[in-house]
Amino acid sequence: MAKNTLGRMCLQGQGVPKSPDNALALFRKTASQGLANAQSNLGVMYVSGHGVSQDYKKSIYWINKAAEQGFTIAMSNLADGLDVEPNETKADQWRAKSKGFAAVSAG
Repeated sequence: MAKNTLGRMCLQGQGVPKSPDNALALFRKTASQGLANAQSNLGVMYVSGHGVSQDYKKSIYWINKAAEQGFTIAMSNLADGLDVEPNETKADQWRAKSKGFAAVSAG
């Protein structure tokens, strides 16, 4: 988790020099180790093209991996239309699932 946090700091230049390259390296390493937060961050970098070439397939791959682990931000991102081919049925499923996870984590 610390590497993921450092990656966010590098991406935004908070307390360290701004470096999308360093952020990308940190997110890739922690995402490949299974950290949902890093998977989501990596996916967002790919969808925005921030620090990498924009690649929707890679974006969806990483954000889906995070969502499948119950990471509600990733679920919401998928539901809100990061999918390359919008699918309202899938969006509704992710919305419902994210609400369920949010209710469990709040309780």
